[in-house]
Amino acid sequence: MVGLLISKEILKSYYQMFTMQRSIRRLLLLWLVLPFSITCRPLLALDASLLTDTATRVTVRIEGATQGSGVIVRKKGNSYSLLTAYHVISANKIGEEVVAITHDGNNHHLYLDEMQRIGNTDLALIHFNSNGIYTVAEL
Repeated sequence: MVGLLISKEILKSYYQMFTMQRSIRRLLLLWLVLPFSITCRPLLALDASLLTDTATRVTVRIEGATQGSGVIVRKKGNSYSLLTAYHVISANKIGEEVVAITHDGNNHHLYLDEMQRIGNTDLALIHFNSNGIYTVAEL
């Protein structure tokens, strides 16, 4: 009978130690995870804000016979290349005025004679020149 009582006491002691260790593990985990959950939220907001700002800077409005938008994808010297939908610029004839309006409100003449359709898709590259400095989308 004494052996059985010792065994119950030992088991009870082990159980208490195990539950205490489990509580300590929970506290340790909470202590490790809590700072990340607090600091990650503002970082995600900052990243979303940065993404919105970048998207605004690389996007242009295209106005001509049809209207649409494009994205600045390349810069070589003072020449910028826009990726846009082919149908946005295909309705325009060479010699017609077609402009890209950048985020700063400046109008830039698009060179329709240099337009390049990309394969058999509804995508095209078109160019404008500017001495301004514009952000190029990273693809």
